[in-house]
Amino acid sequence: MTTTGFAQRIVGLIGFMLAPDGRVWFTEFGAGKVGVLDPMTRRIREYAVPGRPNIPAVAVAPDGTVWFTSIQGSLYGLTPSSGRLRRIVLPAAGDYGIAVSHDGRLWVGRNGGRTMYAVQAGSGRVSTRRLPAGSAPWWPVVDSRGYVWVALAGALVGGVAQLDP
Repeated sequence: MTTTGFAQRIVGLIGFMLAPDGRVWFTEFGAGKVGVLDPMTRRIREYAVPGRPNIPAVAVAPDGTVWFTSIQGSLYGLTPSSGRLRRIVLPAAGDYGIAVSHDGRLWVGRNGGRTMYAVQAGSGRVSTRRLPAGSAPWWPVVDSRGYVWVALAGALVGGVAQLDP
């Protein structure tokens, strides 16, 4: 394996994803930033988020909006071309992991809260799905059929849950 360094240091890298356009989006936990790496040019661009929230997870929607969560209880949507940042306040803090379903809904896991949020990106409407007691849903993914899968961490429950949207 060969490792290659970049001239720019990335602080607190915790979440990342490969976007359909080949760029890599990442979060800088503790620095209040999201960034994007273009592997062809090796250039990195960072976007600072007001209030420097702790940002663990990122996902890119089909329309190109970059969505990310903060453990302080907010969901953010970034339009990279303009730098416009939209904030949706979630019902509680502790949000880890985000996935975008085929219908454009944003699925957010609430660590320690046995809760998954389904957020309509356009309206910001949030609905709640309760999971087994003691579960801590982390890092949801959406399969090719549109089902949401989420890891259930926690002292009382461990495993994987499948949600039918």
